[in-house]
Amino acid sequence: MGTENNKKLKRHNFLFVTIMMMVIMFGGLYCGYYPAYYLFSGIKDGGWNLLFTLYLPFIMTDLILIGYCFFAEKPIFYSLGHAKHKGRSGNTIKMALLGLLTGFALNMLCAFIAMLNGDIHLSFVKFDPLFLIAALAVVCIQSGAEELVFRGYGLSAIKERYNLIFAILLNPITFSLGHLGNTGVDAYSLITIFVVGLCFGIMTVVLDSIWFPIMVHTAWNFTQNMLLGLPNSGIVCPRALFTPDAVKGSLFYNVEFGLEGGLPVVILFPVATAVIVLIVKKGKKEK
Repeated sequence: MGTENNKKLKRHNFLFVTIMMMVIMFGGLYCGYYPAYYLFSGIKDGGWNLLFTLYLPFIMTDLILIGYCFFAEKPIFYSLGHAKHKGRSGNTIKMALLGLLTGFALNMLCAFIAMLNGDIHLSFVKFDPLFLIAALAVVCIQSGAEELVFRGYGLSAIKERYNLIFAILLNPITFSLGHLGNTGVDAYSLITIFVVGLCFGIMTVVLDSIWFPIMVHTAWNFTQNMLLGLPNSGIVCPRALFTPDAVKGSLFYNVEFGLEGGLPVVILFPVATAVIVLIVKKGKKEK
């Protein structure tokens, strides 16, 4: 048992875990992109093409991560499942739905602030329920891949070796590194990504749930990209429910990077996280 624990601690070194996260994330994308490109690049509709060629390839990252954890990180593998099946206690349908609602509310609040400041003006395009349902599912695959890699595996592994607070602070560094190649990324955007990654890590630990941050992440990307038609890390969906017909950059909105590059993100995400921590603490006291 002691030998196994020593091996686990060695492979949970921050540098090794970071390398593994990048290999799994981008290796999965590489493996998923080319099949998706050859299968779906002929789709003329820009919205469906975006879903299948840029979002869907993340499914390979999901599969590789799950496979790696199954063979090399069994405790982490089981922690990704439903609470009733050896998963984290917070991995429940209720928690997933609360995460979805939280992500939607956060993105809409950021968008509302940008609208009040005159940074964006939206016009309704078309309500296509089939596309929106498909988009929510595929965006969940993409957002789920990021959360499974960075929080499901990365944070879980690092906190086995390091102090919990130190691990939570280290985790968003790798999350920021994973977004360096995104369209429109700049120094401020990396700071906002770090803050969001930090909040996702705290949510994961406090709620003992990976499903909650997965759904917050999903709702954020879906609302921003598929509903409001705003850039999601530089990517614009041409088949969104709304389209911006007037935009300008400010502290509240980054024209290229979207709402993720604005000041409201670094305020609202920590506030939401603090509220979650307080609610959980209150719940424990009442028990």
